[in-house]
Amino acid sequence: MDNKTCVDPCAVNNGGCTHVCNSLKDGGVKCTCPDKLTLGKDTYSCVNPCSVNNGGCSHSCKNDNNGTVLCECPVKLVLNGDMRSCVLPCNIGHGGCSHSCLNTPDGKPKCTCPRNLVLRMDNATCVDPCVINNGGCSHVCSSLKDGGVNCSCPDNLTLGPDKHTCGAYIDGCKKMPCSPNATCTDTLGSFMCSCEAGFHGDGFTCIEEKPTDKTSVSCGCRLRLEVDGYKPGPVLYELPTLVYGIVNTWVKESDGTFYKVTEKYPKWYRGQRKRIAVYPTSIPILHKCLEVYTKCSSDCKMLAKLNIAGNQLLTNVSGTNGFGKPVYKSLGQEMCDNVNDLLPPPGKRIIAYYYPDPQCGAREMIANVLTYRLCCSKFSLKGIGHLTVWNKRCDEKIDLSELIIG
Repeated sequence: MDNKTCVDPCAVNNGGCTHVCNSLKDGGVKCTCPDKLTLGKDTYSCVNPCSVNNGGCSHSCKNDNNGTVLCECPVKLVLNGDMRSCVLPCNIGHGGCSHSCLNTPDGKPKCTCPRNLVLRMDNATCVDPCVINNGGCSHVCSSLKDGGVNCSCPDNLTLGPDKHTCGAYIDGCKKMPCSPNATCTDTLGSFMCSCEAGFHGDGFTCIEEKPTDKTSVSCGCRLRLEVDGYKPGPVLYELPTLVYGIVNTWVKESDGTFYKVTEKYPKWYRGQRKRIAVYPTSIPILHKCLEVYTKCSSDCKMLAKLNIAGNQLLTNVSGTNGFGKPVYKSLGQEMCDNVNDLLPPPGKRIIAYYYPDPQCGAREMIANVLTYRLCCSKFSLKGIGHLTVWNKRCDEKIDLSELIIG
């Protein structure tokens, strides 16, 4: 500063550098920066590279120890070739897909194909289905408009039952080796027999199943009135008995008539799987009782639902009047007749019970506590005596005429 003494240019105001100053042979200076910073445009100042125009990144900017800008993208987007801008993955080379590209929430492209093509193992290329392993055909493969294939054979060979393999084929079912009550399915070089519905056996011998067979076991169901502690109260109504065969389930009415469960209740298997044969004709009692224990509770619950649900106990059932004559009356009235006592509002709940076949040695148990409540009103009629009437609305202020008419 005295204009007389010569010094290193970095000794004066750090050569103008904000951080590290390096003197040059020509008397100039070169400014450098510590880790994570980079030299600004003025060549003197050290700055965070992300602080200037976000480092050129379209979204998130980070700098490494060398002060190099690293641009990052949010989920659903990927870094473009310029290493600065974030774009949808399908915008870069069509996501690598040969045909259609879909952007997914995880930022990975998903390739799809037209109906007549299929995706290769690379999950990117769409090809004719016959290109991949000849479409599974042993000989001639023809692609279909829906992306499937049609296999065909040379004149000297026949297409087998698998619809893919050609061979010197003989229909295994031609000689009808199965039972007349079975279905024969031809397989390549062999066949398979399976008994038709209502029959059981090995397919070569199919026996028609009956509800009275020794292999059948029963499941009884009834509705009782609620008492304290869920103890079995008075029986309100005996539901039909269920009978389990090897493959079929029947309903046994009080008069001894049998119906297949779907004949009596067409909606029986709605929401539940149909039964299949699970044991041979000759089975120990333990195995027969196993299904009763497994199914009886839920099936009794279903019986109660199908006999009551939606009808509010209005379903007509057969019964007898005070003179022992057969009549039809509502299920609610039948229950009140069986109670034959006053059940004032709010009444008591109805509980479904089940009791497995006696040979299974099980006691009666609760299947379901129903939401319905039973109310019975009692009237004294001159010259007739006491009359118990179902009070379907559980109304405390109701007279006999409303119960009979309404």
